[in-house]
Amino acid sequence: MDPFSTAAGAVGLVAVALQSAKKVFEAVERYKGRDKAMAALSTELKQLVDILTSAKEAAGLDPESLAFLRGPIEHCSSICAEFQSALEAFGSKRSSSMVIKDWARMEFKRGTLRDFIDTLAGYKSTLQIGLGVVVMFVLNLPFTRVSAPWSSSCTRGYFY
Repeated sequence: MDPFSTAAGAVGLVAVALQSAKKVFEAVERYKGRDKAMAALSTELKQLVDILTSAKEAAGLDPESLAFLRGPIEHCSSICAEFQSALEAFGSKRSSSMVIKDWARMEFKRGTLRDFIDTLAGYKSTLQIGLGVVVMFVLNLPFTRVSAPWSSSCTRGYFY
C-alpha cells in the first residue's frame, strides 16, 4: 500500500472512532446529572475522546505506527456506535420523565452500564499504552536496562 493510502486509512479510522465516541459522549452528557453511573460513563467517554484525539494527531505524524492499534480502535468505534443506538432505543422506550433508577436498569450487550464503563476503560488503557509505544517508536527512544535501587537481587526492569 502506498504511503498516502496508509496515512488516509489510519487518519480516517481514528477519525471515525473519535466521531463515534464524541456522539456517545454528547448524548450521555445530557443525562449525567441523573445518575452516578451516567456521570462515571461521561467521565470515561471524555477521557476516551481525549485519547482518540491524541491518536488522530499521532496518525497524522506517522500513520504506519498505528497499524498495531487498528483492532482496538475499530472495536472502540464499533462499540460506541452500538451503544449510541442502544441509548437512543432505551430513551425512546421511556417517557420524558424517566426515573433515575431506570438508567440503572439499562442493559447493553447483555451487561450493565457498569460493564460498558469497564469495557471503555479497557480500550482506554490499551490505546494509552499503544500511543506510548508509538511515541517511543516515532522518537526512536532506546530501551534502557536498569537495576532496581531497592533490591540487590536480580530484580531488573526495562524503562524507556
